[in-house]
Amino acid sequence: MARIDVSDILADPDFLDSLTLIRRSSSVNEYGEHVMTESSCCIRASVQSVGTEDLQRLPEGARLQDVITVYYRGELMPERKNGYADVLVWGGKRYQVAGIDENFINFGRGFTKAMCRMEDANA
Repeated sequence: MARIDVSDILADPDFLDSLTLIRRSSSVNEYGEHVMTESSCCIRASVQSVGTEDLQRLPEGARLQDVITVYYRGELMPERKNGYADVLVWGGKRYQVAGIDENFINFGRGFTKAMCRMEDANA
C-alpha cells in the first residue's frame, strides 16, 4: 500500500482543467427501439499525456497522440457489459474512457486514474 496521499496536489486548481463529462445510458423507446441518451456536466480534472508504460495496457493500434491520462476526484467508467464508456470533452475533442488504473486508489481516496482514447470523428 502506498504511503503517500497525492489528493492535495490533485485538488490544486493550478493542476486542473475544465472538462465536460458525458455519461451515456440506454433505454427503449415506445417503438421498442434501443436509444442511447447522453447527459453532461462540467468537471475539473488533471489531464496529462500518457506514458509508454500506460500505453501498453491499451489495445493495439492506439497511438500516443490519441491518448490522455485523466486524474479525477470521482468515478469514471470504461465500457462494460450492459453499459457505455464515459466520454470526456477536452480541448474540443471527445475522449472515451478506455481503461481505469485500479491500483491508483492507493494514492488518494476517491480519485480515478483513467486512460482515455480520442474518439474517431467518423464513428
